[in-house]
Amino acid sequence: MRSILVGGGAGLAIGAAAVAGSLVLPVGTPAQPHAGFFPLAAGALLAVVSIVLLVQETRRPDSASASGHAIAMLQPAMVVAALAAGSMLLDHAGFVPVAVLVAMAVMRAAAIGSWLGMGAYCVALSAALYLLFRMVLGVDLPPGPFGFLG
Repeated sequence: MRSILVGGGAGLAIGAAAVAGSLVLPVGTPAQPHAGFFPLAAGALLAVVSIVLLVQETRRPDSASASGHAIAMLQPAMVVAALAAGSMLLDHAGFVPVAVLVAMAVMRAAAIGSWLGMGAYCVALSAALYLLFRMVLGVDLPPGPFGFLG
C-alpha cells in the first residue's frame, strides 16, 4: 500500500509541476496548440489519474493491497521493459505493430482483461493513434516493413 501511495503522490506532484510549467508557455487552443498545450494536457491527465489511484488505494482494505505484492513489484519493470523494447523496434517494425505490442505488454502487466479482448483493444487503440497522429496531426510515423502504414 505504501508504494502505491508514494507512486500516486509522485505522479500527482509531477503532474502538478507539468501543469504549472506549461502555463508559462503559450497554450493555444485544441485546434491550434502551442508549446504549452501538450504538457498541460499530459500533466492534467497524470494528476487526475494519480488522484484516482490515491483515492482507490486509501479505500482498499490492507489485506487486499498486501496480496500479490511480489507480482505487483514486477509490473513497473514490465512496463519499462516494454517501452524500451518498443523504442528500439520502432524504426524497424513501424509504428502500428510496435504500438500494438507495447499496449499489450502494458495491459498484461496491469492484468487487464483476456488475451482476446486485450488484442482487440490494442489493435483498435493503435489504429486510432495512427489516424490521430498521421491523418489529423500530419506527423510522419516510421512505416517499418509495411510502407502503407507510414
